[in-house]
Amino acid sequence: MKTLVRAIALLFAVAATVRGEVLVYQGSARAALNSIDSFGKAPRAYVVVDVPSQLGYLILYYNAGGTKDSVAIPFEHTRYNPSANYLNEKEYGTFTSVSYLDFGASGFTTLSLYLRGRETTLTLASFGGSTMGVYPKTLTGALRQAQLVNQLGTNFELNFTLTFDALRTQTSNNGTLNGLVTVQGIRNELATKGF
Repeated sequence: MKTLVRAIALLFAVAATVRGEVLVYQGSARAALNSIDSFGKAPRAYVVVDVPSQLGYLILYYNAGGTKDSVAIPFEHTRYNPSANYLNEKEYGTFTSVSYLDFGASGFTTLSLYLRGRETTLTLASFGGSTMGVYPKTLTGALRQAQLVNQLGTNFELNFTLTFDALRTQTSNNGTLNGLVTVQGIRNELATKGF
């Protein structure tokens, strides 16, 4: 009996240490430049960040030209940069990601994501005791893309207002899901709504 109790205690301890740190935010965007043609003027958005693996995902769902659709854009090297408290200023943290592809003479593409917000203590998981983290509760920021392919230039801009999604964050972390699995679950949910 003692062995069984020890095994169960060990299982809970291991589960607590392998829990991921996935953050989910949801909200809206204002589209500008060429992105209006692709996503409409005001797409809705989810941002999912898998902090340990440094992977971020942007899910846009929208109605453009009378057609509902959604897209998921992965961001490698998504980093969280906590702020330092200078002169008793409010503390702001940022999520950032930048990618650049050079196609030589035929063109290039550059993509940057910058989101910031005032840090506070958030509940990231509730299974086996609460797991807390210091991250922004609300985020504002932008996604910008500049691209030139075979002399055809496009410039995308989306400006975000996002709020921490406690339910999806805790569901992900309680179930030890990574960011990609969390994104797939959100995409499946959107598909049932016609996006």
